[in-house]
This record gives sequence, C-alpha cells and structure tokens, in this order.
Amino acid sequence: MAAGTILLFFILIGAISSAGDDGKKNAASSPPPAAEQPPPPAADPPPPPPPPPPPQPPPPPPPPPPPSETAGQENARRAAEQYLESQAFSRSGLRKQLLYEGYSRADAAYAVNAIDVDWKEQAAKSAQGYVDQQAFSRSGLRKQLTYEGFTPAEAAYAVNAIDVNWNQQAAKSAKGYLQSQPFSRSSLIQQLEYEGFTQSQATYGVNAAGL
Repeated sequence: MAAGTILLFFILIGAISSAGDDGKKNAASSPPPAAEQPPPPAADPPPPPPPPPPPQPPPPPPPPPPPSETAGQENARRAAEQYLESQAFSRSGLRKQLLYEGYSRADAAYAVNAIDVDWKEQAAKSAQGYVDQQAFSRSGLRKQLTYEGFTPAEAAYAVNAIDVNWNQQAAKSAKGYLQSQPFSRSSLIQQLEYEGFTQSQATYGVNAAGL
C-alpha cells in the first residue's frame, strides 16, 4: 500500500514536471509581440487661399451742376437767341448789340458763350442776305463780313457756301452805277475792278448793262 502510494506520487510529480516543461517550450516558441508602429506623419496643411483682390477705388463723383444763371445772364441769353432768330450776327457783332441794349459786359459775354450757334452758318446767312439785296464782288463781300466782326475763316466759308453768280453780281453793280451817274465803258470796267470783280466779271457786267 505504501509502495503504491509512493509510485503514484512520483507519477504525479513527473506529470507536473512535464507540463511545466511543455509550458516553457510553448512560451519559448511563441513569437514576440509585434512592436508598435509609429503613427503616420501628419499630412501637410493645404495652402492658404489667395488673398482677395484689392478693393476697387470708388467711382469719381459726378461733376457739379452748372451754376444757375443770374437774372441778368438769363435775360442777355434770351435776347441773344431772339436776335439770331431774326437776323445774322457775328460773335462780336452780337455782343456789341447786347451792350447797345444796355446789358453789362459780363452778361453780354456770358450770353454769346451760352447760346448754341454756328458762327460760320451765321456768316453764310449774312452773306446771302447781302447778295440778295445789293451787288458784291467776292472779295468785297468777304471784306464786308470781316467788317461786321466775322473772322477771316468764317467770311471765307460764307462766300464759298452761298448760292451766287459773280457775273450777275457784276452786271447788277454796273446797272446800279449807270442809274446814278454816267460812265464810259472803260471807266465802268475800272470801277467794277476796284470793287473786287475780276476783269472778266467786270467786262461781263458792262456788256450786260448795255455799254
């Protein structure tokens, strides 16, 4: 009985020892735990958005309204417009007319600058009125227009713009001379040339007058 007990004791001890060795072997053969991987590097931040465009400058302020007319300026302007509706004036001639009417120099100057007028057309209108009423040579009419205050350029424009036959103007002038006093043919031709008619125009006029 004692011998069996001892035998059983050794068997248990051997089994326990064998289980311990197996545990050690299993522990030795198991792979070591994996090392922790470092976290991936953080991604680069996105680039900042482009800066907004600079603000546009504000639009320029509107021009100030034109100053209101004084009573004197308004009356001078209205008078100038009425004159031009009835007859032709040069710039300086209209200013003189306003001064003659009693407007101040400042108001007269304001009026001729404030009205809407083409001074070349005024010169042409004046020139047409002259040749419709009396005889003029081309150069004589240009001188008359400059005497009225039109510029040389305005006068030159006018004598080119009007509807006129200079031969007929010479004939009209020759007849007018003969109605007032007697002339020889040659003296009448000289008189017409003195007025600015060309020799051919003067000769035509004298022939048309019957000399």
